[in-house]
Amino acid sequence: MNNSKAISEKLAAYCQANHITLNIENFNMVCKEALTEEEYHQCFLSHEVGDQLDALAQKGDAAFERGAYRNAIKTYQKGLDLIPEPQNQWEAKLWFTAAISDAYWFMENYQDALTYLDESLQVEGGHANPFIRLRRGQVLFELGQEEEAKAELIRGYKLGGEELFEDEDEKYWDLIA
Repeated sequence: MNNSKAISEKLAAYCQANHITLNIENFNMVCKEALTEEEYHQCFLSHEVGDQLDALAQKGDAAFERGAYRNAIKTYQKGLDLIPEPQNQWEAKLWFTAAISDAYWFMENYQDALTYLDESLQVEGGHANPFIRLRRGQVLFELGQEEEAKAELIRGYKLGGEELFEDEDEKYWDLIA
């Protein structure tokens, strides 16, 4: 059993035993009470690392918005490098890998985009992310893998609905319509 699953089960058992309904207001307090210090720190990034990741994300986004995709990728990669192991448990890794893949997408470097999208799928929550599924389907389409692209675009549609395709080229919607 992986750490995040074990910790989730421990939190659920603690809440059930103490008749606590976990919500956004009491989450941090309940975690501190129910978990050991080591388990707690496995669940949350330190403020220092979190602040550094936020700063790198903002800097990368600014470069991305200017169309400086290579600079954005370098900045996002610095963020990835800061994420502690095991990286696949952190939502930040999903965000940074998706951002890198998106920059490669806009550069029309579909193979590198696919590499980071595939890495995104390995991160906790990645399989259920509609944007990851959409972009992966688009990349596969551009790489000539239409059947796999169609399956991926359908997954994106099931997770995010028709509005996921609103600002995208119609050819992707046409593939699944």
